[in-house]
Amino acid sequence: DDNAVYSIGIRAMLELACLVTSHIPDCQNEIYDLLSSLSGMTVREIGELDMPVFVEMIMDVFKKQEFTDFFQRLVELLK
Repeated sequence: DDNAVYSIGIRAMLELACLVTSHIPDCQNEIYDLLSSLSGMTVREIGELDMPVFVEMIMDVFKKQEFTDFFQRLVELLK
């Protein structure tokens, strides 16, 4: 069922985003560099973002088509 596949993909994406945000202290520089390269903002600007905006940026990265394609393929392999 396509809805089930979509739900599993969304759940996996959210879990991965939560995992990333829970490990920000461990990989802060790498996360800031990634967000900076994708957004055109400086690393310093990324570091100064309010937490809700910062988390939303991370979620936006995981919503990109490349990530959704990856999760769709992953779910298909798990069927």
